[in-house]
Amino acid sequence: MSPWWERRPERLQSELKALRDAGYEPAVREKARDEERVIVVDLLVPGPNPPLRLHAVFPDFYPYLKPQVYGPPHTFARHQNPFTGALCLLGRWTGNWSPGDDTLAGILETQLPELIRANAVPDPIEAGIREEPQGEPFSDYYPKTAQSVCLVDGAWDLGAVTQGQATVKFSEVADGIRVLVLQLRDPDGRTLVSLADEIQAAEPGTIGAGRWVRLEQPIPVSDADEFNRALVRAVKRLGVRQAVGKHEFILVGFPEETQYRTWRQGWILLLRQFRPGANPRCHLVRVSRAGEGDMAARVPETQALRRATVTIVGAGCVGAPIAVELARAQLRTLRIVDTDVVETGTIVRWPLGLPAVGQFKVRALADFIKRHYPGTKVEPYQHFIGTATADPADRGESDMDVLNRLLDGADVLVDATAERGIQRLLSDVCLERQVPCVCAHGTQGGWGGQVVRFVKGRTGCWRCLELLQDDQTILYPPQDPASFVQPTGCADPTFVGAAFDLTEISLATARMVVSTLRRLDLTWDVQILRLRDDRGRPIPGTWDGYRLVHHPGCRQCAAQ
Repeated sequence: MSPWWERRPERLQSELKALRDAGYEPAVREKARDEERVIVVDLLVPGPNPPLRLHAVFPDFYPYLKPQVYGPPHTFARHQNPFTGALCLLGRWTGNWSPGDDTLAGILETQLPELIRANAVPDPIEAGIREEPQGEPFSDYYPKTAQSVCLVDGAWDLGAVTQGQATVKFSEVADGIRVLVLQLRDPDGRTLVSLADEIQAAEPGTIGAGRWVRLEQPIPVSDADEFNRALVRAVKRLGVRQAVGKHEFILVGFPEETQYRTWRQGWILLLRQFRPGANPRCHLVRVSRAGEGDMAARVPETQALRRATVTIVGAGCVGAPIAVELARAQLRTLRIVDTDVVETGTIVRWPLGLPAVGQFKVRALADFIKRHYPGTKVEPYQHFIGTATADPADRGESDMDVLNRLLDGADVLVDATAERGIQRLLSDVCLERQVPCVCAHGTQGGWGGQVVRFVKGRTGCWRCLELLQDDQTILYPPQDPASFVQPTGCADPTFVGAAFDLTEISLATARMVVSTLRRLDLTWDVQILRLRDDRGRPIPGTWDGYRLVHHPGCRQCAAQ
């Protein structure tokens, strides 16, 4: 593919003409165009005194994407990368740039004066200056070591203490390092803050000592070695080695704009790596906030999950993704019930892959969630509901005892067994115990599925659902009329269907659980999914919603 200026020479000429007409005196760097195959244009802004010298770099896929304008670093306190000099004339959202209407000259004429004014007045909002409503955290500008991260809790409050000791857990990974700051202590050894126990336990690694310090402002240098020297000059005794093996960790804090016009605690980790007979090699490591509030900020609707307990019966291709989704949304406690082992053939529609084969499904899911979403406590139950035997040695724990434990303190029960008998049983037991029950299953071929909610005092029962579907008040989901398949090595026939169809049902179930926990007054209790027409041809996925009312022919509800 040839460069954009060779495919669209008229666009380059029109850009340069617009810049000349606006008085910016554009000059194309011919060497960059010929040798580096990129267009760089030097500019002179006539307004300021002395004139401001800038340069613009056009991206490979201009005009689809906007050019980037650079000035001398540290020219502006806001809206400029202090190290590269990049100016923030438009927000990062690519939709701010219109390839058909916008030009570099136009953006400079409208946005550059606003940027200059925003840096000249104490309160841009009061002055009526248009700014992108986002914070500019200084830590984001530091060039950081790839494949490396340091975890802290964004809610930590250190009071007036400005430095002390730290306990860290670290592990070397491919081309990088992972660091957890387990504790921060004051100079007298008193613990100030700690990382959540579940996050500490989820990460393997070596525990060691580190240090931390808070500065009045960030260190304005991008090179890690220069950063190290500046930090040693600023803080006493930080030049004294306190290494764990070949590593030394210093967590450096400073105020930064974390949200628009809001300054809070920012962090960067200085990593010193010692080498025999040489000065330490320094690295700057990005700090990621891993507190409960940090991970909840992007999903405010899931607030109700953070103190809730949900039981899932059935950990197959519908139930397992529900478990993962609820853990991802920060559910506090998750109980998972199943008796199956992960088979190789099932991973084509199960959320975990080849390493899980041979493990009990509930154990594989519990280990995965503990490692990836440690804020969720998982209680795995390896149990088959419906075993009937007279031999106590074969029977194990009774279904009644297991169900009592599963429902004790549960806020919602999810039935993902796809077993009609179990669905009847669990929905009735939940109505009796006044625990909301959400029942979900897909149909043969992945043609559709249904999600049904049973809530005491609001909905009918399972028999009501059957009667409503028999008289077509609620329509059945479509299904492939073909017979089930029994893959080689499998003891039972199974339905066919792909994960990209069946996961639709899992996601809808997770939404129904969240809505139930939030006590939302939904206008439906039954959702019917259609992914195929009557001839099996794919159609846009559609959901139909129905109220699950009491059916007048239901003797069970009439008896109550």
